[in-house]
Amino acid sequence: MPGYVYLIHFNDYLHHARHYLGCTPNVLRRLTAHAKGHGSRLCKALKEEGIEWKLGALGSTTLKNMRKLERTAKAWKSAGRFCEYCSECPLPLPGTTPISTLAIPFDSRSYRLAVGKFDIGSISVWLTQARDIDLVLPQAVALTRENTDELGFIPIGGPYSMRTEIANGQFCVAFEGEQKLVGHAYFTQSVDRKTLTIQQCVVAEEYRGSGIGRKIVEEIARNNKNSLIQCNVRDDLPANEFWKAIGCMHIAQRPHKTSGNLLNLYHYPHMYGAV
Repeated sequence: MPGYVYLIHFNDYLHHARHYLGCTPNVLRRLTAHAKGHGSRLCKALKEEGIEWKLGALGSTTLKNMRKLERTAKAWKSAGRFCEYCSECPLPLPGTTPISTLAIPFDSRSYRLAVGKFDIGSISVWLTQARDIDLVLPQAVALTRENTDELGFIPIGGPYSMRTEIANGQFCVAFEGEQKLVGHAYFTQSVDRKTLTIQQCVVAEEYRGSGIGRKIVEEIARNNKNSLIQCNVRDDLPANEFWKAIGCMHIAQRPHKTSGNLLNLYHYPHMYGAV
């Protein structure tokens, strides 16, 4: 499976920065997400500051090597030497096969206007049943693998362990139309069903910021009105901002039992009369 290393050129400086380096298995999807301010804190800051940008360099490699080559390019400390807008003879991104940016003529001004132009009302959200396995499972596996770094882990037994949750109705999905999965969450419950823990919640990059994640959590809460809904989020993951944004209360911070990573515990406020 191919992977790509890319460089974004800012039309103006953001503090001292003029470029952003990243890697992805899907260039257009990643750039579209960046145009919405997702995928990195730097791209979020660009959107907030109103700084437009364009694709400045692109190189192909393998999915296995793309992150290593991204780090190699960053170690050069001078991204401008790879940029088609900053150098008359730009160098190829280290270790990659160069691809002309004309192949994907992306600039944030043009695409920012198009991003998110879908009707949120066309998004269907529901708790799964056994009959949904064939439709949901392959797409849920793919979405999980695409976002492993942001999720922090893949469930014990690998992505296909989600089969049980899908069959048992412990999986909430969001579909655009009838066939395209754009987000999902799966959860577990205590034996007495008094506590529900959302183990994972993910929305496809190009659909983030449109309220789909909130709709997924609301649907889980609507069907579990008497359960305390909670989630544990690794402290260094951007998902913390999502849980705060939908009104969750930060209850505690504690280390993971095995890894030692700090985890933030959140409670969803539906039992507190806040939603």
